[in-house]
Amino acid sequence: MARGLAIVGMMAAHMAAVPELEWSEPSTWGGIVAGRSSLLFAFLAGVSLALVARNPRYHSDAGRARFRSELVGRALAVFAIGLICELMNTQIAIILTVYGALFLCVIPVVWLSTKRLIIVALAFTFLGPLVVQILRIVSLEASGSGLMLMLFNVYSLPVWFTFMVFGMIFGRLRIESIKVAASAIVMGTFFAVVGYSAGYLGDAWLTEYQIQIGKESKSEYEASKDTSSKEDSWDKSSAEDVSVTDEATYSDLVRESLRLTPLRAALVSSSPHSGGTLEIVGSGGFVVAVVGWCLLIARPLRWLILPIACAGSMPLTVYVVHVMSFMVLSKGPGQYFDNGSTEMWAWNAAAILVFATAWALTLGRGPLERLVSRSARAMAQGT
Repeated sequence: MARGLAIVGMMAAHMAAVPELEWSEPSTWGGIVAGRSSLLFAFLAGVSLALVARNPRYHSDAGRARFRSELVGRALAVFAIGLICELMNTQIAIILTVYGALFLCVIPVVWLSTKRLIIVALAFTFLGPLVVQILRIVSLEASGSGLMLMLFNVYSLPVWFTFMVFGMIFGRLRIESIKVAASAIVMGTFFAVVGYSAGYLGDAWLTEYQIQIGKESKSEYEASKDTSSKEDSWDKSSAEDVSVTDEATYSDLVRESLRLTPLRAALVSSSPHSGGTLEIVGSGGFVVAVVGWCLLIARPLRWLILPIACAGSMPLTVYVVHVMSFMVLSKGPGQYFDNGSTEMWAWNAAAILVFATAWALTLGRGPLERLVSRSARAMAQGT
């Protein structure tokens, strides 16, 4: 159910007229899908890994080696499917390539103890965003394709890795327990309130800081214009004796970047896709609360949530079908919906849910899920 909600939320973020979320304005609450849907997806990937790792066949040394090999096969298949989706040129920020890379990144930590997993998750929560922004600054905004894939994209790999590790920790709990579900709702809500409240103040402070930086830059520019006017009145002969360079050094550029907001945003911003620590705290609390609610209500509402659950049982297939339908509905590659269409999203989501339900009830596992599973098994042969 939770994974189905994540998929439908991502569809809305891509297609619907999603407002900018303001918690004090109920009319903007539809904006909750922005950023949080993909992070819920990452968290659930970690939960799934933890559940699969419970299988006794993976508890021996040979079994663990096989599990790692299967993750490699899964990563390669998902990455390849992501590249095909990107070739459709739909203007959607495709998550699958990052998702494939993520399976490789978690291999070293899959079998760590829960205590060590918590340490890793907390380190990436508080240090990861800061390190990413420092790398962005010292590289002078390098934009190579590998860097954009791994670090500087809207789907920053360290942020997703953090959510996946937290998901693995959560998946090791007795998630079938009502007590765990209730605790997830309470704790998730608490961290969501703390993270977003602090992030609200942080974003306001960043806005004021940007205004102040803008005023200082304007003053410096006007001062430089006054100096240039005075220099223009110099005698040419005296000017020839003066060697002046306007080229900024590397250290000058780094210092100027340090004055700007990215480094501060890494610590205090909770905006979607900002990759900041408070986004991880706030959105992390949000996704945990969502999963808690799903665990609590899924059984009594089993038949009511069936279409959402069917979509969640084949997320890769549903996601790719959504990308293909987006390309068709937006009238070809390279096109997109200027202002979004909530009605078009609703019809698209309904059609995809019907497709997923019909497939799951008649044919079982989704076609792309079967493909990825075969890739995993093929990689693990002989392990």
